[in-house]
Amino acid sequence: MSTSETLSGRHALVCGASAGIGRAAALALAAGGARLTLLARRVDRLNALIPELLAAGAESATALQADLDDRAALSATLDALASQGAVHILIHNTGGPPAGPLLKADLSEFEVAFGRHVLAGQLMVQKLVPGMQEAGYGRIIN
Repeated sequence: MSTSETLSGRHALVCGASAGIGRAAALALAAGGARLTLLARRVDRLNALIPELLAAGAESATALQADLDDRAALSATLDALASQGAVHILIHNTGGPPAGPLLKADLSEFEVAFGRHVLAGQLMVQKLVPGMQEAGYGRIIN
């Protein structure tokens, strides 16, 4: 992000922010001055990341514990988040099936990944896009 670009006043939800790509995305958004909501199963890791995000330039940062496999609980979490104002940026980041030979993979591993990537993703879109539309600004990165 160039120094002329800013995300000040923008609210970003970063899924899987406790490690890897999600953590890196949260740090990049923080550098742009975004207000961050971090979502993952390991809330202790999210809470440990918050000071680093604030030091990097985040307007604010909060942690939400959620599991993309529990879509009923995720739905309630998203409703509560959306009731606080628009989420302008959604980073839908989650793990896929375990690495390894495709022919040896168990079908259930793909069913879990499908639930996280497609079903949870659709739920997030349905819950968050109306706020993006109302705000006149929205970005979704899968």
